[in-house]
Amino acid sequence: MPNPAMLGLVIRTRASPSENSVNFRSLCSGLSQFVATRVLGDIPNAVRERAKLVMLDAIGNAFAASRYPFVPVALSALSSLGSGDGTVIGLDARLALRDAVVMNGILVHGLDYDDTYLPGSVHLSASCVPVVLGMGAHAGANGRDMLMAAVLGLEIGARVAAAARGGFVNAGFHATGIAGAFGSAVAAGRLMKLNAEQHMLAQGVALSLTSGTLQPLQEGSWTKRVHPGWAGASGITAAAFARAGYVAPAQAYEGHFGLYSCFLGEHKASAQPQAVVEGLGESWEFTRTSIKLFPACHQLHAFMNCAIKLAQQISVIFCQPCCTDTAFFLADCKNIISGSARMNQMHQHGYTSTIIRSKYVTVSMPVRARFF
Repeated sequence: MPNPAMLGLVIRTRASPSENSVNFRSLCSGLSQFVATRVLGDIPNAVRERAKLVMLDAIGNAFAASRYPFVPVALSALSSLGSGDGTVIGLDARLALRDAVVMNGILVHGLDYDDTYLPGSVHLSASCVPVVLGMGAHAGANGRDMLMAAVLGLEIGARVAAAARGGFVNAGFHATGIAGAFGSAVAAGRLMKLNAEQHMLAQGVALSLTSGTLQPLQEGSWTKRVHPGWAGASGITAAAFARAGYVAPAQAYEGHFGLYSCFLGEHKASAQPQAVVEGLGESWEFTRTSIKLFPACHQLHAFMNCAIKLAQQISVIFCQPCCTDTAFFLADCKNIISGSARMNQMHQHGYTSTIIRSKYVTVSMPVRARFF
């Protein structure tokens, strides 16, 4: 049987009844009890292996992005705020801890090549992995502690996103930025050795720091790339405030003005906040994360595979790649399909002609096929 850690299948283990209970004084309380008390020996080997693969993929993506035009602009901005001892992946630069996490998040997410947890429409590694690497180095943590922080941060990030049942995206928020702050607070908290009460405070602080809308996608701008790194830096900030004893809401998820009530708007009725803690320790949601084959929105990969197969089977002549009115000729059937056709909702909302546009608009798929 294939290794489930390589296939992205949900991994389930047996857990005690207390681990599956949702009868906590708050969802943050239940989550915090779990993340504060786990040890690496509690984590199935397949889960650990999947976390390693996700981390390796994230680091590779950061190296791949390091020569793109948005990188020196971001690095210049962050460097202007001061230096530090935080490593920037693939670049000869040092930044303060949280700035390095922001920069590394930009690198991991920059090419839209990072992993996708489809049930939550979220990229987990782009926030969590920079936190684990940066905070791990800052705290002098060993590899086992860093792996444990990654497992828990990835898992909580996945659950927070999935519990919205697609509501974050429908309400116009970038789930990667929103859920990433909570997962990153867990990862940073583990490396700071927070206790359960402090982890609960960290989740409450994260509620006030989380952010990220989908407006950048409407305009093809760069700022979506900032979201995961900002979520990571917010998670570190939340954990630090919690360690110091800063009082924060206990009902960060289910409260009247909690995450799902405030961020989902008219879609809040479909949310299932208890999914954040249901089955903790029994089912490992982040293991369903998919590793991308192409640097584009994961929901377009099926179309890209079709375009590649089409290009292999018939003669295709391409012209004007990535333009607003991109057209391609199918020589065998002498048809022209215009890129100005309304192919999907995002295109209807007025994408400009940019590289980011090509990663989200279906009409570009046949053009992109020539690159693979």
